[in-house]
Order: sequence, then structure tokens, then C-alpha cells
Amino acid sequence: MQVEDELTALFGAVSQGGATPLIQRGVLHVVHAARGPGGVLHALRVGAPSSPHSQSDFFVLNLCRARADAVLTSAENLRREPTLGHQLQGPWADALLQYRTQRLQKSAPLVCAILTRTGQLPDPHPFWNDRTRKLLLCAPERASELSVRFAGRAQVQGVAALDARSACAWLRSSGHALVSVEAGPSSARKLYCPPSQVDELLLTHWESAPPDAELAGPLVDDATLCKGLTLRSSTTRREGGQTFRFERWSRQQR
Repeated sequence: MQVEDELTALFGAVSQGGATPLIQRGVLHVVHAARGPGGVLHALRVGAPSSPHSQSDFFVLNLCRARADAVLTSAENLRREPTLGHQLQGPWADALLQYRTQRLQKSAPLVCAILTRTGQLPDPHPFWNDRTRKLLLCAPERASELSVRFAGRAQVQGVAALDARSACAWLRSSGHALVSVEAGPSSARKLYCPPSQVDELLLTHWESAPPDAELAGPLVDDATLCKGLTLRSSTTRREGGQTFRFERWSRQQR
């Protein structure tokens, strides 16, 4: 099955000629979540003992990397996920690379932008060898020090307000047309402060009631999460005895 076929199966007619195509510029937020206490959506904790595994969700994550010019994460994410890498992975990796280079005409390597206040990045860690270009976003007063420490391994850029919102704005202004956010819930919540900076939300909803140990933290409330966005598609799949709903929300391109 081609990438376009799986895209259609999950999200409907999203080709450039479709009525609601995938965005090509802006901020894309990809998240796997479930309802927690009080019915609020919580991001799921990666690596928790009974975390559900969905090949479709893994496809969506890698699809976002294939589409993006930069992916935004945090040093905290890297410390919490000792096997995390941002290269295309899994059974769709080759097809998604072809989709990136031929369909989307993106020849530049993906930029992995990492929010860090201290520069305490895990080493060794597989993300150093994942073939993405590393960019450390730090407080301006730390930039010189970190440039020396990570010379030859990463570019360093000082950002005045060190949060996901300012980082996405800086990345966009620096020529990265599409930024995919893979940050934790505490970082991602900043993106939804009015006016929301999110142009497309790909939400995998695990339709179960997980124990608290599976939950990484709450997202914003539903009204704030979807403000200004339109539900473009909603598809349910059963995998491994679990039910997952794949939603695509987007705003009209600015």
C-alpha cells in the first residue's frame, strides 16, 4: 500500500487537490492521548508498562516527520525517552522517505530543534546519530557557552522566551515552513494560548480509561484545543484488541 492510500484510509481526501489538504506551512501538533480524570485529554506516557501500541499511530508520527521541515522537542523528552530518535522508522520508513523527497520535494534533512534551559542533554543517546540536523534552542545568555560545548554536534540559537510558542515562531521566521511539535503536554500547552498557534492537530485518541500511571499530563480543555480548528476527519481502528480514533483538525491556511 502506498503512503497516499494509507493517508486516504486514515484522513480522507488530503492530496493537494482535495477539499481539505494537509497543511504545507504552519505548526503541526501530533499527540497520542486518552481521557483522564474529569474527562480531560491527557498525553500518554511513552514506555509505560501497559501503554497501547498502534502501528497506525506510529505511521502518523512518522508521517509528520516526513512532512516537516523541523521537529520541535525538548531536552526533557530526550531524558525521559532513552531510545528516542527522529529519523523515519518502522515499516513505512522507505515509503515515507520517498514521499518526502518525491511527492513533497523536500531534499533538506529534517531539523531537530531541542528546547533546553541547562544544556543537560543525555549522552550517549541515539538521537545524536539519527541523521537529523541538531539545533539547540536556549536562553540567549547560555548560547555562547553551549555553542562551545556542542561545537560540531549542534547549532545553538538563543531565544528570548524559551517556550514552544516562541520556538515555533522563531523556526517559522527562519525559513522552516512546517514545524511538527513532539513536545510534552506542559510545553505544548503554550501553543494553545490565545491566539492558538496550531494550524493542524493530528490526534490519536486511545478510547480506553487508562490508569494514572499511563498519563503524562493534561492537554488544554477541549474547547481551547480545537478553537479555530475544524474537524476534517475521524477514523476508528481496532489494533491489538484496543480501539483508537484518528482525528485531523485544521484551520484554513493563512
